[in-house]
Amino acid sequence: MSNYLYQLARFAFRRRRLVLAVWLAAAIAAIAIAIASGGKTNDTFTIPGTESQNAAAVLSARLPAFSGGQTTIVFATTHGTAKITDPAARAVTARSR
Repeated sequence: MSNYLYQLARFAFRRRRLVLAVWLAAAIAAIAIAIASGGKTNDTFTIPGTESQNAAAVLSARLPAFSGGQTTIVFATTHGTAKITDPAARAVTARSR
């Protein structure tokens, strides 16, 4: 296996302009295919029948302002040597849920 990798690396080094041209052509072809396909990306993901999907549907129907929202919560300690995994810090984060 290492012999094949050595030969591949040796070829890529000796023919670096060709290898670069092939990689650029592949990248340009991939971009051209993506543009030519005309499809738009969609970041909506649903799994009908699950509890979380049902909760999202209820939020959309009853509280549209709060539906579809996402957030990230970060917990940090105030002391330099304390860790968030220490028992005291875990107790505080457990109470805040």
